[in-house]
Amino acid sequence: MRRFDFTPTSPNTQHVHLRPALSPKKLFSEMNRYQTIVLVFCVAFGIAMIANANCTADGVWFWYAVLYNHGMRLYSQLHLIQQPLFVLETAWFMDLLGKGWLASKVPAVLHVAIYATGLLCIARQLPLSDRQKAVLFGAAFFLTVNSEAYRFDDYRVLAETFVIYSVVLLLKLHRSNPEESHLGLVAFLGILAGLAIETRLNDGAALLMASGIAIACLLRKRRLISLICLGATAALTVVVVVWFTGDSFRQYLTNSVIRAAGSKGGTENILLFPLKMPWTALLLFRDYHRCAAMVVLFMSASFVCAYLVRPALLMRTKRSIALAAIAVALLLIAIYFLYDHGLKTSVALLSVSAVALFLIYLFGVIAIFQLTVYKLAPNPHRQWNRLEILFVVPLGLLASRAMSSGGRIGQFYTPFAMLVLLLPIASPIDLRSRGREFLFAAAAVLFGFGCFHRIMEPLRWLNEVNRPMFVSRQWYMHPVYGPMIIEREMLAFIEPVCEKVSTHGVDEGFLSLPYSYANYFCTVPLWHNHVQTWYDTSSMATIEGLIGELQQDPPKWILYQRQPEALRAHEFFFNGGKPIPYRQLDRIIEQKIDTGSWKVIYKSSYGGTMEWSDTWLSQEWFLIQTRP
Repeated sequence: MRRFDFTPTSPNTQHVHLRPALSPKKLFSEMNRYQTIVLVFCVAFGIAMIANANCTADGVWFWYAVLYNHGMRLYSQLHLIQQPLFVLETAWFMDLLGKGWLASKVPAVLHVAIYATGLLCIARQLPLSDRQKAVLFGAAFFLTVNSEAYRFDDYRVLAETFVIYSVVLLLKLHRSNPEESHLGLVAFLGILAGLAIETRLNDGAALLMASGIAIACLLRKRRLISLICLGATAALTVVVVVWFTGDSFRQYLTNSVIRAAGSKGGTENILLFPLKMPWTALLLFRDYHRCAAMVVLFMSASFVCAYLVRPALLMRTKRSIALAAIAVALLLIAIYFLYDHGLKTSVALLSVSAVALFLIYLFGVIAIFQLTVYKLAPNPHRQWNRLEILFVVPLGLLASRAMSSGGRIGQFYTPFAMLVLLLPIASPIDLRSRGREFLFAAAAVLFGFGCFHRIMEPLRWLNEVNRPMFVSRQWYMHPVYGPMIIEREMLAFIEPVCEKVSTHGVDEGFLSLPYSYANYFCTVPLWHNHVQTWYDTSSMATIEGLIGELQQDPPKWILYQRQPEALRAHEFFFNGGKPIPYRQLDRIIEQKIDTGSWKVIYKSSYGGTMEWSDTWLSQEWFLIQTRP
């Protein structure tokens, strides 16, 4: 029977020895060559991702920041339903560095450096060899950046940075002296949770709850006052950030909480989505047999690395090395054959993450159950590794993702990355030497596989998948934003739009739907300050107000991105298959075109046909002229 004890100083407590926490100065001065090489490589790779990311959803944060700097209110005037912190950060950097494209990438570079350092801080505390720490750190980084639409100039990485550093503080809390006061650490955890809430509401709420559970488990004394301190500092942080927006707290709650929930199908559905996610993971294997094949392939690759390649390299005999080389060659042939028959890298990562999802749910539930058992029936003769409670952090991230994705399992790998880092110290299953060897081999495979996948696809979001890094791209000298790197296909798509709009009456209004990328690239002011109208990030009031404006006095120019499959998917996952407000907007635009009231003068299928991708979603772009 597994022994359990909650008390840190009990002689029966199962204790995991961690390396002492390092100050930032000591962290870099004591890094060995393996960790230094991996850190530099990860940061350089992140910068390459920043340079190669192109998407027609660009420009949203730019416009919110521009309007905010010009005195507009994010909630009462712009009807933002997302959290304000990333907009405030973008506006501050824009005010400091200007509006240039290169200047806009400075905060993104800082994000990648800070995020990678946070992962390294966790890896450095693991009781492992330097090489093993470097491998786990690299695997965690490349798992994270392979998430769908992951980019370092977006708000998600900011929220996840707060999560990562919260784990660092919780590990420090675990090592601390029970007799010392921990209110400083707890207050810092509350600030991070509050900042995460103001970046991404679901992630922040999950982090606050996970931090509270972990504090109740890891602290021996003053738990109640610590939890009060955690909640108070988080609430104060939220209030301070909202104060910077210039809006009232009522306007903030109405738009970013109440209306935000409505755009995702309502509060009741959102709360049920986390329970639905494991079921959708099972359906993934039922409906797509190639997912099971990719899991078998991944397990085989890890097995070969752990039990053939590594021992052969250690033995250094001709026979052993020859057998390992044959095994690797057969594995590479199998990978090439499967890849050539449609089993792409994105499918492999999604399949393996579906298996990891069940482990995170299982370990998180076990940790909460054991904590509950102790609270209800403490037994000094039982023993428990209290660090298992840290699995509530990736469990909370999964629940957060389920709330914003309709319960679907998708390409969101940050919880998977945290699982890789936490397994050596927090696994409820004893990892013996053979199990550890397999874990490190699997991490090495994920490291290499994740790197390869992101080189081939620097950015993926719904219809759009960027071409491989530095392929089909060019330096473009923008007349306003200066030098930028852009895909040739994207430039060929957007330049005719700018030319026609700028030549024929730009002052009469230009609206780009659902995102304002065309307004950004063409440097045309937003019509009536409509920044975005995306399906699940715009409230019903915003869409209905826009419909009324278009019916009465439309702008002369509308660039409309029509995505029927994506629209139907949002209706199915968030609204039970019933039409969402955007459906009426789509029908009105289609009706105006069919009756001849509005005239299509330019069409493009950019992003709808992707020969280099494993998915295809149809879409068309229409440049519409509403009047002569």
